[in-house]
Amino acid sequence: MYYLLDRSWAFYPARVDDAFSYDRQGVWWNDGRLFTKPLKTPIEMKLEPYVPGSPDQSPRMPAMFKGKIPMFRDDLLEAFHAGGADNFQIFPAQILDPDTGQAHENYKAVNILGMVAAADMTNSIWSAPDGIPLVDVAFEKLVIDPNKTRSLLLFRLAENHAAIMVHERLRDHLVNSGFSELEFHKPEQAAL
Repeated sequence: MYYLLDRSWAFYPARVDDAFSYDRQGVWWNDGRLFTKPLKTPIEMKLEPYVPGSPDQSPRMPAMFKGKIPMFRDDLLEAFHAGGADNFQIFPAQILDPDTGQAHENYKAVNILGMVAAADMTNSIWSAPDGIPLVDVAFEKLVIDPNKTRSLLLFRLAENHAAIMVHERLRDHLVNSGFSELEFHKPEQAAL
């Protein structure tokens, strides 16, 4: 069983990333390929200014930012490793807080390696702007074909690059490691 990786903003409000602050350095962080050219590090990202009273925000830093460049806190990355997932490239990162000027350096920019066409398109409910079931497919109901996953514990879905899929074994390890702010949606119940 595979799940869509996300985080719960409703139950665990936290700081929010500034989507326009990422410097992707001319590489695509969501296509599952190994970066072969050197990148300037640390990879920088800025936070949105904190808005007190916002239901989705709090002063705390989340374990993960899933933005243009995935940023995982060091303890979360260690939990992924301990759970058996090692198919990623890791780069030093710096998250800048515009309110305090603080630079958070306990995060890494993560390039998830592995783009897998694992959707069962016959049993899924989907639409694609160009009619081609790759890259930006919108799923009303996603069914994963376990025979196509190559037994990976973690991968990006080729049919929708934004989807990060996590195997049940890895999900259980992360939950048991205390990462309760992470959400794992059943693919058939998630709109993507």
